[in-house]
Amino acid sequence: MTDLTSTVDTDLSARGEPDAELISQVWAAEGRLVDPPLAAEGHNGISDMAATVQQQFPDHRFRRVSGIDEHHDQFRFA
Repeated sequence: MTDLTSTVDTDLSARGEPDAELISQVWAAEGRLVDPPLAAEGHNGISDMAATVQQQFPDHRFRRVSGIDEHHDQFRFA
C-alpha cells in the first residue's frame, strides 16, 4: 500500500500546482481521471483539468484525509 499511497499523494500535489512532470510520473499515458463533476484522459487532459481547477480556486491544495481502499485494480479515498 505504501507505493499506492505515495502515488496518490504525489498526484494530489501535482493537481494542486499543476505540475505536468509529476502528472506524467503517476499517470499512464492513457490514464483516465474521474473526479465528479470533471473527467480527463491522458497526461495533457489531466494537466489541463488541474489547471482549470487552479484558475477557479487559486492556491487551493488537495490532500488525502483517509486511507486508500483498493479492490480489482480500482481505488478510492477521501
